[in-house]
Amino acid sequence: MRRRSTILTITTAVALLLAVVAAGGSSPVLGKGKRRKAKATPLQLPPIAYVPIASASASAAPSVVALPSAAPMPAPVPSAHLAIAKGTKVLVFGDSMVDAGFAQRLQKLVEARGGTLVHDAWTSSSTTSWSKGERLDNLLVVHKPDVVIVALGANEVFLPSPEAVAPRVRSIVQKLAPRACLWVSPPLWKGETGIVGVERANSAPCGFYDSGSVVVERAKDGIHPTPKGGSDWADAVFLAVASES
Repeated sequence: MRRRSTILTITTAVALLLAVVAAGGSSPVLGKGKRRKAKATPLQLPPIAYVPIASASASAAPSVVALPSAAPMPAPVPSAHLAIAKGTKVLVFGDSMVDAGFAQRLQKLVEARGGTLVHDAWTSSSTTSWSKGERLDNLLVVHKPDVVIVALGANEVFLPSPEAVAPRVRSIVQKLAPRACLWVSPPLWKGETGIVGVERANSAPCGFYDSGSVVVERAKDGIHPTPKGGSDWADAVFLAVASES
């Protein structure tokens, strides 16, 4: 029995040893066994699919968004030839530029032809001011002018959207019909955002005078004409548009 027990013990020990070695572990009898490094299995990545860029062709041309064409520039309105003679009644109205030597000089020029002139300079006024209310209507009724000269826009030269002025200009012009009339743009001192073009395009059937080419002497504010500057401005306008018949 002893021999058989010894054989079982040896058999058990061998089995235990083989199990430890297979697991890469250690045996309390034999000590630490050497671990076998398992070979790493390379990661198998799927092949990269390269898609060629399709060449452009007439049939596959990219769509192009058509931009709206720019509106054609309006044709320049020819300067009016205002008949200023004996008995002609002239009304000049507008913003404060009117009272800066401009109307005063025009009055002398008109009177030299035998006519009369009255003016109304509304400080800080604009096309909005004159197109609304009854101020212009009252001037026309009271003075019954034969000729009307409008000098407006100085307070609107830097508007971000000058096209908003268009209906106001047309409204003022409608009030003046059927009288002979002239729209005079402001003498610019530091550029503008488009008011002159809007006035030009919407002031017909009145004549239009662009003051941009007139050299005007300025007051201390750098904006309003001096009496001499306003006089020079008036001379330029009168010479361009006024006739005796």
